[in-house]
Amino acid sequence: MNWKRLNINGMLEDWNVAGLEGWRVRTLKYWKSFDVFFQRSIFPSFHHSIFPLLAILLLLLVGCDSELTAPSRDIAKSDLYIERATDVEILYSDSAVIRLSIQAPTLLNHIKSGQEKKEFPDGIKVDFFNESGQTTSTLTAKSAIQNARDDKIFIRGDVVVTSESKETLETDELIWDERGKKLYTDKWVKVTTPDEVIYGYGFTSNQEFTYWKISKVRGRFNVGNGLKEEFN
Repeated sequence: MNWKRLNINGMLEDWNVAGLEGWRVRTLKYWKSFDVFFQRSIFPSFHHSIFPLLAILLLLLVGCDSELTAPSRDIAKSDLYIERATDVEILYSDSAVIRLSIQAPTLLNHIKSGQEKKEFPDGIKVDFFNESGQTTSTLTAKSAIQNARDDKIFIRGDVVVTSESKETLETDELIWDERGKKLYTDKWVKVTTPDEVIYGYGFTSNQEFTYWKISKVRGRFNVGNGLKEEFN
């Protein structure tokens, strides 16, 4: 039995220097050595039927290598837990009566267990309705985050609440307690009514903005025939 030694180092060197094409040429050359070995020794009777097929399969695998190793697009793991929607409107009802409507250009729904929340990064508008379906107040802001765990929405950035009675609240941050059906903040606020402008810290109202109070009044301007200023 005549064994023909293969130069494995030579094969690896050709791979590195000549690239994939060089490796194919080298593989064919050494295949001939295997061919002679199997023809003369181990399987002389099956040589012509089996090994040509194996050679074809080997070349097909090598030829497909570039496709199998093609780079794929990277996907951040955090993206798997976020559902994105655009131009959304969410309606809330009580006893089959719609009580409020949330509109937003973008909604990010975070669904990872223990971190569930809804995020409105590109602005939000909320319309509140009474039992007759009439709008009682409207809220707008630059962004908002709704926590699923405590039913609260944290509203931030140029927050403005306007009622049908022409009263307006302005602040940088407002918390909407959905369960308690109230709005509140401990930040600086400005409330404008048809008769006066009030500044202060801390604010609480029902979500329809029909009843409200300021915790610490710091300035008051009466508007009418004459201008009157009061400060605490």
